[in-house]
Amino acid sequence: MIALSKEDSGHWLWFLQRLTGILLVIILVIHFGVEHFTTYSAGDAYNYERVIARLGSSWFKLLDMSFLTLAIFHGFHGLWMVGRDYIHSQGLRFTLAGALIAAAFILLVWGAVTIIPPLPIDIKGAFLR
Repeated sequence: MIALSKEDSGHWLWFLQRLTGILLVIILVIHFGVEHFTTYSAGDAYNYERVIARLGSSWFKLLDMSFLTLAIFHGFHGLWMVGRDYIHSQGLRFTLAGALIAAAFILLVWGAVTIIPPLPIDIKGAFLR
């Protein structure tokens, strides 16, 4: 829950901010290692088909959705904390909270639609027609 006043200490949100930061670093290292340092044959390029094949795995979907969810929470909560420090009007805080929640929700849905249902689309043929 987002507190709109300074009376709420927000200790749980403070803790979650730190926890999500640590988890983001861990998932980033895993993501970067798997996506960029796995061994391929010399002529094997990293391409669209390889990304779609990886997203066919439930583990990669879980990893990417975790990364997306944690990044959105961490980033938007950080923006909220900055706004809370500088905006003292209750009306403006309420407006900021609503805008941040709406933007975070839109980005989460957009990312989930991109990650969860990777359809086997022939991208080359679709653009060449």
